[in-house]
Amino acid sequence: MTDLFLATGYSGTTAGGNELYVATSEDGINFAAANGNTPSLALPWRIGDSHIVKIGDHWWACYKEDAWAGRFGLAKAASPTGAFTEVLAWHSGVTKPNVPIWLVDDDGLHILVEQDDTRKLFEIHPLTQDQTQWGDKRNWSAPVALTGVDGNDLSDIGNFGLVRLHNTYYLVYNQYPTGVFYTRVSSALMSGWSDSASFASPVEAMDECLGLVLLGNGKLRFYFHQNFGPAHFAVDSVALPTDGSAGTWGTPQKLAYSGFTGDLDGTFGWFAFSRNMR
Repeated sequence: MTDLFLATGYSGTTAGGNELYVATSEDGINFAAANGNTPSLALPWRIGDSHIVKIGDHWWACYKEDAWAGRFGLAKAASPTGAFTEVLAWHSGVTKPNVPIWLVDDDGLHILVEQDDTRKLFEIHPLTQDQTQWGDKRNWSAPVALTGVDGNDLSDIGNFGLVRLHNTYYLVYNQYPTGVFYTRVSSALMSGWSDSASFASPVEAMDECLGLVLLGNGKLRFYFHQNFGPAHFAVDSVALPTDGSAGTWGTPQKLAYSGFTGDLDGTFGWFAFSRNMR
């Protein structure tokens, strides 16, 4: 079994819609265009942030519609480097959905999503483990907000990453304006999240979180980009965040992309990274 890191992004070059692109990596730092530098998914509506993980025998993408009352989209593929087929697009009840990501843990499957008008964080999940039924919106839960130790909904969440290691959930995110990152921890996904702990951006200029992955050595890898542009970085944890501490983070590593035509500039938007086994 070897690592397969995925980076998912979208292109804003198609009139009336957007295209989802995938890049792959063995080390999570050097990425190459997948699927022959052609879109893995093309839709007639604007795809926003996206995230891909392996669930069972298929690879599943979740993404948002880039609109105020936007939908969630789900698509699947037999291979992460092949074409994806949309399975469902539906309004879940989260207005202005932003940066949806998968979380696969011992409790099952979850999609976490930030609500961009309230800056709160919500969870939805399939009501059946039968993937053939995921194309019916009735088989998905209503969104429920994550809450902190004070019982109130989490607030001021921007772009984020969330993973589980052993019995602890880790959340890394930015607020707006960016330039400072925050962590929270909890022993449960839906409640009991600690107060936020902050740490300065590892590089200068405005930054946004691009996701969080759990590495095989038990460390966390935090991805972010600089100045809302094509300079993407990753830092690995040295000491894990705790209740009251953001932990410590190592030296930033700049990501490299190959195989794409043109520059990764404003025509591309990259969001989520994932680590999978193959």
